[in-house]
Amino acid sequence: VKVLKDIRWKKSGDKNLMLIVIKPIGYRLTKKSKLLYRNPAYLISTDQEINLKTLVQSYIRRWEIEVGFRDQKSLMGCGQAQVREKQAVQKVPAFLSACYGMLLLAS
Repeated sequence: VKVLKDIRWKKSGDKNLMLIVIKPIGYRLTKKSKLLYRNPAYLISTDQEINLKTLVQSYIRRWEIEVGFRDQKSLMGCGQAQVREKQAVQKVPAFLSACYGMLLLAS
């Protein structure tokens, strides 16, 4: 992990940014093949006092949340319910999200 502090970017306004570059882990396709690398990961933070471990853990957890949202929308049809009552428009997505959470816990 390489950290660069006090970086300026036009859209950040007066805020100082911290750029974190996470080096990719090398891997081999076979035992005898050469070492290959993926692209590094870049994280930008406005909080310069945050612990790096906490920041990276938050990034990884956020990615899992985004995948969960995608699954709920594409697999379970969250947001596409065909209901007639006004109250059901608000309740159906919450119900589907709760069902998805129970399915994850059960698996």
